[in-house]
Amino acid sequence: MSEISPALARALKKGWAPFLAFYCNHPSGDVRFWSRTGKMHWQGNEYVGLGKLGIIDGATRSTDLAINEVTFGVRGVPPDLERQLSARVRNRVAKVWRGAISDRGIVVVDDDPTVEAILDYQKLSVDPKAGTATIRIIGQQGFYLLDRAQDIGFTDQQQRADYPGDSGMALVHQYSNRDSLWRAAS
Repeated sequence: MSEISPALARALKKGWAPFLAFYCNHPSGDVRFWSRTGKMHWQGNEYVGLGKLGIIDGATRSTDLAINEVTFGVRGVPPDLERQLSARVRNRVAKVWRGAISDRGIVVVDDDPTVEAILDYQKLSVDPKAGTATIRIIGQQGFYLLDRAQDIGFTDQQQRADYPGDSGMALVHQYSNRDSLWRAAS
């Protein structure tokens, strides 16, 4: 997984409850879920809580040049929704963000998605005993994200706020624009 933002790290240190937020531009309409229960509002949108009914599998970060398959899913779906949810999802986008929420409902979320995938297809499986279905949407994450730069910067002030007493970043600004002469090996 990628580094978390300093704001999210501070919220988690304060004991705020962590969560994952999921978005997909599904053909039947935008889908927004989060990993806790109830409803959450973020960036003017409402996210429906799935609790333990949500599934994210195969999401990895690596320096290897590879395309990884990731599965997003929801358990406990009424089987009669199959027709509505059976649309083609190929080349649609799904994103997952990490976040934290306070007891008062204040939400802090990473700036960039933790997972961003181009969707390929979806599968529906019905459990006849339970009378519910599981929907899984499979996508790929990989090469197309490699050209995106990390939008995070570190300062001495932030380093000292996150790690009191640490002065490791204090002299970095002196060396950032300094020319260094390299001598040829003799």
